[in-house]
Amino acid sequence: MPVNYQGILPAEISSQVKMECLSDGILQIKYHWIHNISVLSFSEKNTTLPSLTWDQMGRYRCITENSATHEILYNEAQVQAHVPRISKDVTMSTLLLNFLMMWSILGYVLLFTLILLSLIRCYSTRQIGLYDCPPQTWRTRPDGQGASLLACGIRQASSQIYIAPDSLIGVERYSSSLAIENTPEDVQEYSWHRGANDTEENLIISYNATSHSRRDGPMYSGRESVSVRELEIPQISVNTTSVVDGEDVVAATCYTNDSQVQWYVNYAPVSRNYRMTICPDNKTLIIRMFSRFDSPLQCGIEILPELIQKSDLVYVTVAYGPYSLQLSSSPTDFSGILSAEIGSQVEMECISYSRPESKYRWMHNGSFLSFSEKNITLPSLTWDQMGRYRCIAENSATQLTLYDEVHVQAPYFPLNLTVTIVQENGTELLAVPLPPSVLRSLTLPKLSEQPWKPRRSRPLPPLQDPTMPAPQCASCHKARAALRRPRSGQALCGACFCAAFEAEVLHTVVAGRLLPPGAVVAVGASGGKDSTVLAHVLRELAPRLGISLHLVAVDEGIGGYRDAALAAVRRQAVRWDLPLTVVAYADLFGGWTMDAVARSTAGSGRSRACCTFCGVLRRRALEEGARLVGATHVVTGHNADDMAETVLMNFLRGDAGRLARGGGLGSPGEGGALPRCRPLQLASQKEVVLYAHFRRLDYFSEECVYAPEAFRGHARDLLKMLEAARPSAVLDLVHSAERLALAPAARPPPPGACSRCGALASRALCQACALLDGLNRGRPRLAIGKGRRGLDEEGPPREPQPSRPPTSEPVPDF
Repeated sequence: MPVNYQGILPAEISSQVKMECLSDGILQIKYHWIHNISVLSFSEKNTTLPSLTWDQMGRYRCITENSATHEILYNEAQVQAHVPRISKDVTMSTLLLNFLMMWSILGYVLLFTLILLSLIRCYSTRQIGLYDCPPQTWRTRPDGQGASLLACGIRQASSQIYIAPDSLIGVERYSSSLAIENTPEDVQEYSWHRGANDTEENLIISYNATSHSRRDGPMYSGRESVSVRELEIPQISVNTTSVVDGEDVVAATCYTNDSQVQWYVNYAPVSRNYRMTICPDNKTLIIRMFSRFDSPLQCGIEILPELIQKSDLVYVTVAYGPYSLQLSSSPTDFSGILSAEIGSQVEMECISYSRPESKYRWMHNGSFLSFSEKNITLPSLTWDQMGRYRCIAENSATQLTLYDEVHVQAPYFPLNLTVTIVQENGTELLAVPLPPSVLRSLTLPKLSEQPWKPRRSRPLPPLQDPTMPAPQCASCHKARAALRRPRSGQALCGACFCAAFEAEVLHTVVAGRLLPPGAVVAVGASGGKDSTVLAHVLRELAPRLGISLHLVAVDEGIGGYRDAALAAVRRQAVRWDLPLTVVAYADLFGGWTMDAVARSTAGSGRSRACCTFCGVLRRRALEEGARLVGATHVVTGHNADDMAETVLMNFLRGDAGRLARGGGLGSPGEGGALPRCRPLQLASQKEVVLYAHFRRLDYFSEECVYAPEAFRGHARDLLKMLEAARPSAVLDLVHSAERLALAPAARPPPPGACSRCGALASRALCQACALLDGLNRGRPRLAIGKGRRGLDEEGPPREPQPSRPPTSEPVPDF
């Protein structure tokens, strides 16, 4: 309402327009509305525009979908402005003016009648006029220099007629085809002309669609032909129109009689890969881990060489994020520090990219605030409002959470206001920078009669002006330096640092002969910064190394922690186009998860042993996952700080065997085990974090819930103290372990095979089977440390036996 005529709905501006979509389906019908090319948010069968505006003009399409048969039908209407009628209450002069204008318009209409009769109404593409170009080298151009078209019909054309393809390079002695697109119904005649003029002397050929007869023109060479036939328009449907980014599967079906179907994802042709599968009949496309970059979907069939008839676009609503959370503030913060004076106004705004829009929560010094808006304003800053502010963005659809924080503090004291303490003889002792408020209330104690003598020490370097710009990069000498490398002290910009970091990793891999060309590398992906940086660097170096990558993630079964980490790994796999395989503890170890292990060990007084169980089982799970994908090498993201902590832990526990075996860049893979290596072993944790920052990598940064109780935390604290006193302590520990591993007396005996699972072992049972045996027997403490001798009741330690090839079967139940 108003009533439309042949799909045209005339309506006046500010009027009310109602449209209703009716369907005769048996089951419940779902309705979708599209305005021009945008999908509207509501899904009712009728829509109302209470006050029509110019932006609401255009094409409205109603799509009906049957939930049982998955069949889709649509109809559309064109809403356009209505020409108002002449009012009856007019004066004689107005009538005379309108009469003259009417005759002027009629004159123009009569003048262009002959030209307008040669155009046809362009609405349907059911009938196409085909023209086979003569076998000569020529090129059609949009300006009509190569070929021109006149379509003669009984009704005036209401839109543009197109020639497809719009640019064609013919090859000598080969035929080429041209087709007319957007032609109207009831066309009487097709006429093709050479050049831009449609005169009779330029006529090539004319075809009468009513009598099916043709007429050759002066430019006819005997090699042209014209035919008329109806073209099939394929239809497309999907199993769902709302998914979660990187998690759901979308199946699209193309309804056509043609077997040669071409699929398009985000306007680009589809090629088969590990995420996208095309069924043998080419009519069904299955996309796993559907991402927001996979919409819209479209299918097409080739009706002529170089001419594809495509279906309508199908848009899939993808829920994603939050990604790239940004916390902006006024005044502007620097590296997470916001300096503001007491009584000033502070504004903070949290921006994230997600669909649907994220919900925001704010924390102040660890306590949640009452409001949930994306911005916060402190009109008059007080001392109680100082501290750390954290903005948390949550997506209810993806169940993902991201946060950023800023520290609000008072500004530093200005350097140009100082208090100088001098002796009676005028010798200057001390100069202290102070603000005016402290200067006015400062009371100095009385100096003693004995003169104060400063300690002899190195003179302090002069204070640098904080307004001085950063130095130039020591590598490119163009950009400003963004950091000073912790290892060498060299000032580099972000791009040069990332290039140097990748070059060092490449040198480590090549010099150590860790990954030979043609290797299939299983990258242990946990979603953290180390594995993320390792996967990104190896992906950049893969063409130079000649290797292929496969991400292998382990699901330990830690509720509230591992799900978010695995979501980060899936996002990385989609963004970098890498295959991903996830193996779970529950599938490999008889239903045991880390939460179940934690509950079992808590009652035994050994709750700190969770990391011991997890480390052993995770190494076995990563090995099984690598064999599952056919990998030849396994790489992990251990950095120099991790290896130094391991050396300290083995030294503090007095474990000489592990201390000797822990050196080197990896293990060669004896006894049929897969070779392991650590390409980031010589890179410090600070450099790994800086690389992830400059490359803007998306990784999971939360700490495991069982990590605070681990013994590694004490070793980490001790390492930080050693590093503060000796900056090279981390690499010194790593290199000491490497030299110790090279000693002949430190080499362990060749391993044997586990009597239960066949894996490498130095005892009757491997460490994984021993731990699982202790859990299943209800004695988890016997499987850790010195208590392990209780598990050797099955037999004393034996000499190493020839190992049989390891299996990729799960570790058996006990």
